[in-house]
Amino acid sequence: MSTPVPSAPAQHPAPSALRVEKLGLQIGGATILKDVDVDVAPGSLVGVIGPNGAG
Repeated sequence: MSTPVPSAPAQHPAPSALRVEKLGLQIGGATILKDVDVDVAPGSLVGVIGPNGAG
């Protein structure tokens, strides 16, 4: 005889506080960003820092 194992309730992701899809950036013909997607959860703190420390 086996005992059923209760399953965890389905988790629904919280809606994003900020969503960016397919972000792109070109400077002087150079592609800096291409098709970048970002989801930021509510209450999160996010920073983007470049190679020289600038955001």
